[in-house]
Amino acid sequence: MKRLVPLLFAIVGLALVIAAFVVWFEPPKDGGVFSTTGAIISFLLGAGASIKGWKDLFKKDEPANNIKQEMINRSDTSTPIQAQTVNIYQTTPPPNSQSLIPNHQSTNSLPQQPYFFQDQESGIARTQNISALSRTWGALIDGPGGIGKTALAIKAAHDAPAELFERKIFITAKVRELTAEGEAKLTDFTRPTYLAMLDELGKELGADGLEKLAPDERPNELRLALAGKKALIIFDNLETLPEEERTRLFQFLSRLPEGNKAIVTSRRRTDVDARIVRLDRLARDEALQLIAELAAKYPRLARASQKEREDLYEITQGNPLFIRWIAGQLGREGSQCRTIAEACAFIDKAPKGNDPLEYIFGDLLETFTADETKVLAALTYFSLPAKLKWIADMTDPARTRRRDRAGRPDRPLHPDL
Repeated sequence: MKRLVPLLFAIVGLALVIAAFVVWFEPPKDGGVFSTTGAIISFLLGAGASIKGWKDLFKKDEPANNIKQEMINRSDTSTPIQAQTVNIYQTTPPPNSQSLIPNHQSTNSLPQQPYFFQDQESGIARTQNISALSRTWGALIDGPGGIGKTALAIKAAHDAPAELFERKIFITAKVRELTAEGEAKLTDFTRPTYLAMLDELGKELGADGLEKLAPDERPNELRLALAGKKALIIFDNLETLPEEERTRLFQFLSRLPEGNKAIVTSRRRTDVDARIVRLDRLARDEALQLIAELAAKYPRLARASQKEREDLYEITQGNPLFIRWIAGQLGREGSQCRTIAEACAFIDKAPKGNDPLEYIFGDLLETFTADETKVLAALTYFSLPAKLKWIADMTDPARTRRRDRAGRPDRPLHPDL
């Protein structure tokens, strides 16, 4: 029936065309204008009807995608299956369709990064593949202050496959940061205790009532909330936590349910069941790229020669925070520094609260033993290279290699010395 009407149009049209030709070539004996006019009209009508009929008869079906889209547009799109068909990458799931959210659909609370240069295989390649670390809970990134631990963790989390992690969560215990004007306290977005970090993680997962539970019940409740989830969690700046709380957090991470991973950053070296990524310094080319980026912001730094920029790299030992602090002295309002050399000389005169060396290395003093402090103090007495024997005679570090009453060796010197 669908093909019958076009076929009738085609046949009738063809008949009219044939009739027109017959009248044209063999007109009636009585002749007349009406015979000629009728033939022309018959030809036009027949040709039009025939063309339309044959065209409709052999017209192909619409593409499946167009028909499918037309059905979607005409139908009620309130059902989960229809809504999923419209757009499988939608960011807001339709009602009652939580079970149909694709694995690659990911949400995150990761901070943005203005730039990132530390693209080292020793860092990025070993960290961003933490999803494959089935035998560990993730990765621990350690190194001195300002070296780029947080930046590496965020970069690795951003690059982690979305289909493996439905949630990417960033929680920091950082309580201060160094700017060109000095140290600034962080209060709004920091979670400076173990329980505060767990409570924040609970909120990110939708477990809003976690903080109402007793402190000793929260870790296990949160572990149960993570079951079946695919979350990548960054716990940032753990060195600010007391040692006991750091230990508790690592114990919690060692019991993460399958499918969940974590990246931890800390200035402290810790023996944990995770991949250890040690950051030391930016490579020369990466540091010069960072300086070039900063030069676009600070005109005085832009005027520095290539030699001065390389000197800046050597003076800062490739520490990105140190580089940014010196660049900031060249752009800070009221600063008397006009050149990199003057900004570097200002380090010795930096006021309390704006000393980059104290910010980067000062917290290490809290972890030193009495012997380590004594060795460090002894090193300050020498203005020329000193022999190891002289240091040993002054501080007697050999005592650290003796054994205690239980037969165990005493704690060795601090690894950063």
